[in-house]
Amino acid sequence: MKVYKINLVVEEKYIDGNLHVNNLEYIKWAQYTSGKHWDKVATEKIKQEYRWVVVHQEINYFKELILNDEIEISTWIEKIEKAKTFRIVEIFNKTKNELSAKAIITWYAIDKRTNKPKRISDEAKSLFE
Repeated sequence: MKVYKINLVVEEKYIDGNLHVNNLEYIKWAQYTSGKHWDKVATEKIKQEYRWVVVHQEINYFKELILNDEIEISTWIEKIEKAKTFRIVEIFNKTKNELSAKAIITWYAIDKRTNKPKRISDEAKSLFE
């Protein structure tokens, strides 16, 4: 399993009126990071075959994030099933050494040429093992 990580510091633009990170930011980070994982690992040939859409997402919030917290966002593909990838995303607060949120983002593969669902090939699957 190949893990992809992004590090960032919580900036003021992510903070809501309650002085912690707005829940929508967690979702944006989870989708962005899980999408970047594909971009980082996939070959150009594979990238030209697929386009991805989010069909489902679940996120569990454990501990809030506040201004200047250092976080690490990690993602990996937990399972590939036909045309779907189930990508896990963990948002870890490095400042407080605790897990802040965990999400599962289900991405659906679309064939770029036909614009129809596309089964994920063994070649594409092997890139994430």
